[in-house]
Amino acid sequence: MTWLAKTLSSITEKILFILLTAMTLIVFAQVLFRYIFQTPLYWSEEAARYLMIWIVFLGASIGIRKGSHLGFTWYVEKSSSKIRRVCALIAHLGLLAFALNIIYYGTIITLQNMEQLSPGLQMPVAFVYACLPVGGILCVVQLIPILTKLLSQNTNHKATQS
Repeated sequence: MTWLAKTLSSITEKILFILLTAMTLIVFAQVLFRYIFQTPLYWSEEAARYLMIWIVFLGASIGIRKGSHLGFTWYVEKSSSKIRRVCALIAHLGLLAFALNIIYYGTIITLQNMEQLSPGLQMPVAFVYACLPVGGILCVVQLIPILTKLLSQNTNHKATQS
């Protein structure tokens, strides 16, 4: 599972680079056309917003992999290794529950909006909502090796104490 998590993380980082570049170019073109050519691009704001949404949900899995999400580091760092392990386990189980909810409800919302078109781009809104289950799945894939490691540390710790 670690190989899959690493591979998906690498692919996701490349996709994020492409999405961020596209969003930057679209916003630059929007400013250029609006203020230089006096002809705003009616679709550019919507496209940039949708790209940003995808960046957030795909990037969440990278944040999980790198351990860069918000946490109570001061308290945890002052605690014993056992408490640190328990805190990490609780936090990652909470993230897993959240990701599973995002997958479930995101899939429902995506399927409900297959016919609705976005106002500017005239594309199905389901493409935007699809970032919810996709991002949730990527988060779960990143969480499984972390949780496996945390649980095996607890098991190893108990085995050495016996």
